[in-house]
Amino acid sequence: MPAVCVMDAGNNGVIILADKMLPPRKHGVLIPGPQAHAMKLGFETYFLWKARHGLRPAPLTEPPGQDKPPAARPDKSHHR
Repeated sequence: MPAVCVMDAGNNGVIILADKMLPPRKHGVLIPGPQAHAMKLGFETYFLWKARHGLRPAPLTEPPGQDKPPAARPDKSHHR
């Protein structure tokens, strides 16, 4: 599973990209700069908006129609 991490430090930050989350990793890249700060602010704004409006899951994580809970089945344990 690829790893993407954004570390924010004031007006600057670092984006970390790696081929695996856990060691041993073959490739890893650190990208310092203000774009990490902007990326974090954008994600933060999106996440808070989503949380306030009660939306779950994120729009691109599951196929359409999968975000609804399964229909409740009637409990037949009390019938003979």
